Amino acid sequence: MMNWWWDNIDSSYRYKRWHPTAHLSFEWLEAPETPNNTTYSEGAVQKVDEYLGPYKNSLLITWLPKEAAADRVEYDHWLYAQTDLAGLSGILPQDMIHEYQMNDAGDGIVMRSTFNVPFFLNWVMPGFTDELGKHALQEMQMLQYFLPQLFSEQNLD
Repeated sequence: MMNWWWDNIDSSYRYKRWHPTAHLSFEWLEAPETPNNTTYSEGAVQKVDEYLGPYKNSLLITWLPKEAAADRVEYDHWLYAQTDLAGLSGILPQDMIHEYQMNDAGDGIVMRSTFNVPFFLNWVMPGFTDELGKHALQEMQMLQYFLPQLFSEQNLD
C-alpha cells in the first residue's frame, strides 16, 4: 500500500485526507508514468500547498531514482525525492527520504522520514525543522484511517 500511495495521491481530496488540518492542495506538474503500480515513477513532479505549523509552503516534490539513496536507508522500502520551495525551484534544493518496512508482528509498518533542509531555515522561520518533524509524524499516523480502504477499492493486492 505504501509503495502504491506515492504515485496515487493524485488529487487534493486524497492529499487533504492525509493531513486534514495542514494539507491544502495537490497537483501533478509531471504525472507518474506508472500509477497503480507498486513502484513510484522517477521524474514525477507534484506541487503541494501545506502548512508546517504556522508556515504556509508551496513545494515542488520530484521523485528521484531510489538507488541514489540506497546508502542512506536502513529499511526495506523507501521513497527518495527532491523538494524545492516553489518560488525558488533549483536554487535551494532539499531532499527527503520516507523509508518503511513491515513491523516484527507483521500487522503494520515502521517508518522513518529524513529531511535535508538548509540550516538557516530556522533563522528565517523559527522552529521550522521542529514543525516539519511534527507534520511528518502526524501525516504518517493518518494513513491507517483511509489508505487500506482506498487501496482495496483499487482492486490491487
